[in-house]
Amino acid sequence: MPKRLFVTVLVALSIQAFSIETPELKVKGLDHEGLFHWNDFKEIEDQIKFFEIEAEHQKYEVELAQAKFKIDQRLHNSKAISDIDFMKSKMDVEVKAANLDAATRKVKERRIYIEIKKQTLEARQGKTPPLKKTAQLYADSWKAKLEVGKALVSRAQAELDYANFHYRSVEQLQNHNVATLEELLEVSAEKKEKEASVSMLTERLKSLEQTSAEAQKIADDLMP
Repeated sequence: MPKRLFVTVLVALSIQAFSIETPELKVKGLDHEGLFHWNDFKEIEDQIKFFEIEAEHQKYEVELAQAKFKIDQRLHNSKAISDIDFMKSKMDVEVKAANLDAATRKVKERRIYIEIKKQTLEARQGKTPPLKKTAQLYADSWKAKLEVGKALVSRAQAELDYANFHYRSVEQLQNHNVATLEELLEVSAEKKEKEASVSMLTERLKSLEQTSAEAQKIADDLMP
């Protein structure tokens, strides 16, 4: 099959997958957001508003975490708080910054999705959009999903770094009979949970990277 015909069929099938008449399009987010129904523009616009509000909230959370970290840094330097409390404060900044990044990028991804839905509607009305434009929209959509995935991996990694530090701290205390075996097992389970989360998200990120690259190559290969 000639490349251009193959790409035409691929994009056509993609448009069909996002058809307005589809009763229910199930999309599962990387961070287990659940299943969403994308049957009209209003629902997508509501999603955009939600993530815009979330981004504003996370921006406020980041500012609070940064202010607290500065205080905790001075307290830690004067040995007024423990290493574990200082590391938790540092993790909070990193996690909230990743949350802000993810929410901001989700807004971008949903806006691209609206453009895809508009093209779908135009196609159903007989107004076929330029193939190059359609392919680039899909490539942009996958790139946006990839950026969200990177933010989620950053958040998971920050949580794992703290879990590792917490485990080492409790392990040392347990060796000196200050912490109980139960406490050590508890932080060990937390560490393993965070390791599994990072591993899972990293694997998904690899898949997103591959799909994003393939989608962009299709768009690049199309004649202007």
